[in-house]
Amino acid sequence: MDKPILTVVMLVYNKAEFLADAIESVLGQKCSYKFKLLISDDSSTDGSLSIAKSYQQRFPDKIDIIEHSANKGLIGNSIDAFESVQTKYMAICDGDDFFCSKHKLQRQIDYMENHPDCAICFHKALNYYVSTGEKTLSNPNQKRVLTILDMATSNYVSSCTAMFRNHINGKLPDWFKLASTNDLPLNLLTASHGDIHFIPSVMSVYRKEYGNSEFAGASSETRLRNTLYSRYPLLNDPRWSEDVRVKMKETCAVYMFRLLDLYKESGDDAQFDLLTFQINDLGLTENQLDEAKRMARKPPLLSQHKGWKKYASKAYRSMSRLVPISWFKVRL
Repeated sequence: MDKPILTVVMLVYNKAEFLADAIESVLGQKCSYKFKLLISDDSSTDGSLSIAKSYQQRFPDKIDIIEHSANKGLIGNSIDAFESVQTKYMAICDGDDFFCSKHKLQRQIDYMENHPDCAICFHKALNYYVSTGEKTLSNPNQKRVLTILDMATSNYVSSCTAMFRNHINGKLPDWFKLASTNDLPLNLLTASHGDIHFIPSVMSVYRKEYGNSEFAGASSETRLRNTLYSRYPLLNDPRWSEDVRVKMKETCAVYMFRLLDLYKESGDDAQFDLLTFQINDLGLTENQLDEAKRMARKPPLLSQHKGWKKYASKAYRSMSRLVPISWFKVRL
């Protein structure tokens, strides 16, 4: 019997409300390549593991489960799952997301088989804001081929859209456990082996901003620190070329300056002084720091919309509530 060419990793912690959608969207794929689903449950307390096991009983040849007796957190769970993958390719569908095209895996594997220079293949996602019912499309005006230098500037790949050539080979670098998130570090590691290619089709749904999502209700400081520390522990990895390392440092400086403004406003002198030291320790030139400071104080993209674009965006999001999310679900 042929071995699987792809592993779909599903990270789960208390996702019982959404888990069936995620699992069925993977099992419902029309794919000529053999693949398996690896569900890694991080000691859920809401019945998620029972749901996963019920599907495993029905599809024992398709589903493997990693059970944690104690909660390891996102990074610990990610490390266990990613290091377990032995197939040529890896895709991700977290327990609160789902694939909305039955041909997603087929299209991405076909593409990567025909493009050996491609280390990551990703596509558009439907961003679904659960609390409001609003929906938007990711990656507007996205370039078709990108490099690690682009990734060092901005993380534009949603996990549920990505397929990776498996360069982990059972071992992640030690700094991975220090990162605040799993997506950007994995993207950078893989992109160090090849280019990043984009397919302009919507094939996944990314659930955002609901009660137990990772950053629901998080403060501005928490969000900024999370973004910063998805990069900061990675800076000294020998895989990066000098231009990639400098670009990562410049991006870190942008988020550091945003945090500095928060600490100055709140009067948190200890954090202000520590962050000032870290900025100076980056070793950037004065011009590079000035540019990072300018970027840090640039208004968010959405707030830059003026006139009809602003109102068109609001109207689109409001109208999107009328489209039920059930229309996009893949069922067995």
